[in-house]
Amino acid sequence: TKYPVIEVTWYGAVAYCNWLSWQKGLPEAYEWDSYLRTYKLRDYPYNKGYRLPTEAEWEYAARGGEPYKYAGSDDMNEVGWYRENSENPRYALDEGRGAQEVGQKRANGYGLYDMSGNVWEWCSDGWYGYTNEAEVNPYIESSSYPVIRGGSWLNYAFSCRVAYRIYYDPSRRCHHVGFRVVRTR
Repeated sequence: TKYPVIEVTWYGAVAYCNWLSWQKGLPEAYEWDSYLRTYKLRDYPYNKGYRLPTEAEWEYAARGGEPYKYAGSDDMNEVGWYRENSENPRYALDEGRGAQEVGQKRANGYGLYDMSGNVWEWCSDGWYGYTNEAEVNPYIESSSYPVIRGGSWLNYAFSCRVAYRIYYDPSRRCHHVGFRVVRTR
C-alpha cells in the first residue's frame, strides 16, 4: 500500500531529510541554530540536499499553475480526502475515518497528488504573519512553531484550501500530519 507517512514530528522529518541527503552523497539541508533553538535551512536556496518545502514552494506546487481553490479543482471531492469522504475501514482512526492511499484522486496541474487533504504537510518555515510587502519565494527562519499546509482527512473542506495555513507544535506526532520531501536542482 502507498499511504502517506504520519506520526512524524517536524524534527523527525528534518532528520529524515538530512539522513536521505547523506545517503545520496548530498549536503545536509538543515543545521542547528543555537540562537533560534531549532533547525534552519543551510545555505537556502542553494543547498542541493533533501528538505521540506518552504511554505511558498508548497503553495506554488499545490496550485499546480491553476487558479483553483483546492489543488487541482474547485470541488474537494475530485482531488482530496477530507472529513466528508474519508471513511476507511482498513485504516480507521477517528469515527471510521482515516488517511487514504496516495494517488486515488485527481492530480493537480503539475501531476501532484494529495496536496489538498489526506494529511497536513510540514513546511520548513516557522510561523509568521503575512505582510503587505511583496516577496519572492520567502523563507522565514523562526523559533516559533512551523507551518503545516494542505488540510487532512480529519478536517472540513475549508481547511484543505491551497491558501489555508496553520502552525503546529514541532514535537507533536499526529495521525493526520505528514511530510513531502523536495530538493533544489
